[in-house]
Amino acid sequence: MSLPLVNVLLSTYNGEKYISQQVESIMEQKDVRVICTVRDDGSTDGTKDILCQEKDRYGERLEYSCGNNVGFAHSFITLVKHSVDAPYYAFSDQDDCWEGNKLSACIDMIDNDDIPVVCYCNAMIVDSELRKIRKLRNDDPGIDNKVRILLYNTVPGCTMVFNKKAKEFFVNVDENNIEYHDHWLITLCAYFGKVIYCPYVGVLYRQHGNNQVGVSQKFFEKLRHRLKVLKSETHDSEKIASELLRCFGELLSDEDRQILTRVEKYRKIPFGWLKLLRNKNISVNMRGKKWWLFCRMLMRKL
Repeated sequence: MSLPLVNVLLSTYNGEKYISQQVESIMEQKDVRVICTVRDDGSTDGTKDILCQEKDRYGERLEYSCGNNVGFAHSFITLVKHSVDAPYYAFSDQDDCWEGNKLSACIDMIDNDDIPVVCYCNAMIVDSELRKIRKLRNDDPGIDNKVRILLYNTVPGCTMVFNKKAKEFFVNVDENNIEYHDHWLITLCAYFGKVIYCPYVGVLYRQHGNNQVGVSQKFFEKLRHRLKVLKSETHDSEKIASELLRCFGELLSDEDRQILTRVEKYRKIPFGWLKLLRNKNISVNMRGKKWWLFCRMLMRKL
């Protein structure tokens, strides 16, 4: 029986320090066949030269292109839309390092090709020298329903593996209306397919000063991150709700359509945030995160 084929999608930007190590960890994955599709997002350091060397090393297994700097989310969306067909896909950051069974462990848990499925593994948070700090997750993954995923995603794209059906849903998105490609993917799988957690620690999730998106480790770091969110112009959940309604409105249940419409329009109607917060489904599903949801709604930052 032939090994499953995975197309690993990697966006780079000024990643010369760690990119070779990450590419090697991708190419040495066990029990799968890997092709790696790379898009450089306008690097100004030596990243492009290193990618050229990696292309010489791996030949047809690695393809890369260079584009203008459009930001990581838009870059990943471009990768998905123009990727070579494969049964499975995975997002990769440029500065992590993967354990050998990262891909195969997730693929083993994807049990349906007819619906969009994403499987995400656990990760080990490490410092710049790959010294272990802590696991990203305990035994409870904390992702148990679609409303919670829509409003409070905690799954980094680098831990995700998804099937071809998920890609077919994904590419309907307007890339100008999405702020986080991984949040879009996991939400559409939650609404129209399946989200699976794999406890295997498959990613050494490197934290350093140049991370585009990282993990806050301590209380004051988390507080600083959340204050940054409240000061930003992010409206990620609102935009995802809008895209789900635009792309797949006819596939949604009446209840789902109602909740998504309220999320989409909560800033446009009087006391929309309060009506949303009082919604029974949202209140029950957010559990311990309700205070943070309240802050974001009050500041119009969903």
